[in-house]
Amino acid sequence: QETTAASEAETTRPTEEETTVPPETEAPSTAPAEQLSGETVSFDKAELNEWYLKVASPAYPVDQSFVPETGLIKSANGTTYKVDKRILEPLKEMIAAAKKDGVTLSIISAYRSFDYQTGLFDKKVKEQETNGYKGEEAKSVAATIVARPGTSEHQLGLALDFNYLSEKYAN
Repeated sequence: QETTAASEAETTRPTEEETTVPPETEAPSTAPAEQLSGETVSFDKAELNEWYLKVASPAYPVDQSFVPETGLIKSANGTTYKVDKRILEPLKEMIAAAKKDGVTLSIISAYRSFDYQTGLFDKKVKEQETNGYKGEEAKSVAATIVARPGTSEHQLGLALDFNYLSEKYAN
């Protein structure tokens, strides 16, 4: 679990390449129910370049140098986390709406740098090696539990983990 204790004013700056803004496109409206059931949904292909549709995965790895411009949010557990600053206000609204419904959303993980994700992955590889796996096999097993560096949506600053798993939370 990454914790960041930083001042409210701290942000990171994107590189010049990352500040290129694609042409404005209108956000899609909610798809009708019949489209959600498997019919083709049309969209503006220019929207695929929008920041909010960026994907991090083995097929679409994030460059090691990518660092989103971040803002800070304090979790219900008192820890401060970094997130992409563009999701900060909607995230606060979501947490407040959940609280209004009687649900406390406590952030337990948010933005992770490439280096931090590397540390998490390497730790899991070593754990698998102590379980008897060797080399690439240890890495493959570890990758089923922890994302390989560059393939975690957390590196984008757009993914968060909330609350610890417990049967109580399910209710």
